Amino acid sequence: MNTAIGIYTNCDKDVGLTVTSKLYSVLTNSGFDVYLHKDVAAHGLTGKYFDESSKKLFDTLLTVGGDGTILRIASFCAEHNISILGINLGHVGFLTELELSALNMLPQLLRDNEFVHEKRTLLSCELFGRHFTALNDIVVSRQSADRMIGVEVYVDGRLADKYNCDGYIVSTPTGSTAYSLSAGGCVLSPNVKAFSLLPINSHSLHSRPIVVDDDSQILVSVISASDKCCLITDGQTVGQIDKNQKIKIVKSNKELVFLRLKNSNFYEKLLSKLNTWSVTLG
Repeated sequence: MNTAIGIYTNCDKDVGLTVTSKLYSVLTNSGFDVYLHKDVAAHGLTGKYFDESSKKLFDTLLTVGGDGTILRIASFCAEHNISILGINLGHVGFLTELELSALNMLPQLLRDNEFVHEKRTLLSCELFGRHFTALNDIVVSRQSADRMIGVEVYVDGRLADKYNCDGYIVSTPTGSTAYSLSAGGCVLSPNVKAFSLLPINSHSLHSRPIVVDDDSQILVSVISASDKCCLITDGQTVGQIDKNQKIKIVKSNKELVFLRLKNSNFYEKLLSKLNTWSVTLG
């Protein structure tokens, strides 16, 4: 196996870089050539660095944080065909694979090839000539807190429905356990070749999620809005949308690859995470 490996850390989650420092030590002592993201330099951890402008230096990237950490580096990994192995420091961690208790075993797990590759579909859209990809979802959202927007949604050129709502979510199977789930959407298995379409707080009694083939072309058209709307990809606002503007959303020609333990079970993880997530925070 390639012994070069990257580490991307959420420095707000790994306070003092305690986990990252241990991970770096465990890997280097086991003969791995480790590259740290340049963000850790400001926190005093030295080594060889990379950033999103770097050429491909490794085939596997370890993320230290939660699902949001993975979302921030997903496009870079998809572009360079780099596999992600997530180490969970977050509250839920649907996308991460390992807990902190597995750190000491990680080098041996990597050497023994105890992981399988799991491909995840990405979404793609364009706004004012800029192209965006998303692992979880693309959302057309209102900006005014007290006014809904009107949208028309087309699938492969055919009208699916019209909505007065707070916004509209197009999600991948990966994103079906994220914002879409919070808004009342259905959970899609990661290997389902489909997208989920869901209005947010639609002023309608018949409004329900729609699941479409992932080869479909989805068009979300803003037909009425008292204020500008915004386009959000994986939780990040990337631009404003004017009235009568159309956003075309399709499957990206890139995929993101996760490393999963051979005995990993999506449904077991789903049940465990949903039960944890459902606990009322004090």
